[in-house]
Amino acid sequence: MSRKLYLGTTALCGLVVTLMPAFAQELEGLQATFGVEQRFEAGDNLSLDIPESGSSAFSTTAFDLNVLSQTRTQSLRFNLGAALRYGDVEQGVDTGLVDPNIGFNYSTTGANALLSFGASYAESDVSFDRSLSDFEDENGVIVLPEDFESLNGTGTREVARANARIETGLQDPIGFVLFADAAQTTYRNLSAGSTLDDFERLGAGGSVLFRFSSVTTAFIDAEYSRFTSDDTQQTDRRTTSVSVGADHAISATTRIVGSIGYSETDTEEFGVTEVDEGVIGSLTWSRDLSSGSVETSFDVTQNENGRRATLLFARMMPIPLGSLSYSIGVTDSDTFDANVIGSLNWQRNLPTGRVFARLNRQISSNSEDDERLFTTLALGYLYDINSVSSIGFDASYGASEFDNANDVNRTDLSISYNHALTQDWTLSSGVSYRIRDEQNVGEADSQSIFVTLRREFDLLR
Repeated sequence: MSRKLYLGTTALCGLVVTLMPAFAQELEGLQATFGVEQRFEAGDNLSLDIPESGSSAFSTTAFDLNVLSQTRTQSLRFNLGAALRYGDVEQGVDTGLVDPNIGFNYSTTGANALLSFGASYAESDVSFDRSLSDFEDENGVIVLPEDFESLNGTGTREVARANARIETGLQDPIGFVLFADAAQTTYRNLSAGSTLDDFERLGAGGSVLFRFSSVTTAFIDAEYSRFTSDDTQQTDRRTTSVSVGADHAISATTRIVGSIGYSETDTEEFGVTEVDEGVIGSLTWSRDLSSGSVETSFDVTQNENGRRATLLFARMMPIPLGSLSYSIGVTDSDTFDANVIGSLNWQRNLPTGRVFARLNRQISSNSEDDERLFTTLALGYLYDINSVSSIGFDASYGASEFDNANDVNRTDLSISYNHALTQDWTLSSGVSYRIRDEQNVGEADSQSIFVTLRREFDLLR
């Protein structure tokens, strides 16, 4: 962990320790669970190597502790986990204590202010036995990590994060917002030929809000971000932006938000600095409907890759026995051809189970801070055999495309049988098949079978 991120995380933890006694006096409705999971698995080439890295047969015992406490004004979340792995695994894969993780988030809302902060640390294998479902967000949508293109072979991936945000003057004519965040990804014990490089992102910013009336608010935003990488170029990129705008409620159901500003990006590689700058702005119109909501937005951004313009239409709506949200648009930049982007999140309860489909196609930055077009798709169907047994079918796909670089895609398929042995114990068994195809390298695949037993304890019951 870098000294900057280490000091920031240490200071944040110190603040938590200092303030926790006062917080604990008001927190109530405490929930605490402890989970134990035993998994037996056997398969080949679980690191998706080229050439194949051999077979594995191993046992993994995982433990996780989750604590949640919420009141009308405060929320506290804490999680801690790790696993013990033993058996015959591929060369370069760790055994013993693996996958440690810890996370903490706290937020509180006062009469005129809001404070939130958090920190997390997690270790995981670079690719050994890793599925696309590991990258799902809170809505179950797969969002490819920044280093997705190079996640193959063996090694350990470490991710540390910290963030803080404060808002004041929530009920005043003038309000202020300040935020800061840091994230660092590092690797160790990588297999030969790996292209993974340590990288770090830092960000900070603030806003001044001018509430002219109950329906109109003007704002001034300022942001600073920095990206550094331990790559061959020793990339150091700093971006500063300033913008002004307004948020106006046209009616009780319709709102329009617009801003305009300026952004400058300084990129240093091989000791040489290049500057990219330009006008940025956005305009968003949204409306609440009797069945959901609708939104249209237009954004212009500027970075080291030039200017990008994006037009997007989004719709959210409930449907019988489920929900549906989707968006569709087009994005165009100086370096990328025009591309269709969008998303779909559909789920429906059936008389004998559940079915869902989640699609996401967006522009994002990778671990080298290059723009990429990524597409993810997740399909699932759960068939209830009876009140205690079910069969699940899942398919996931992820693809990363570049303007003039190496495209990568992944496909995961699995079938599982699930059974509730008792009220507390669950059994899951099945087979999975994974494929990784890299444009200039080739295709690797992996098959595995597994059996999992899990129990969750309510520590306060």
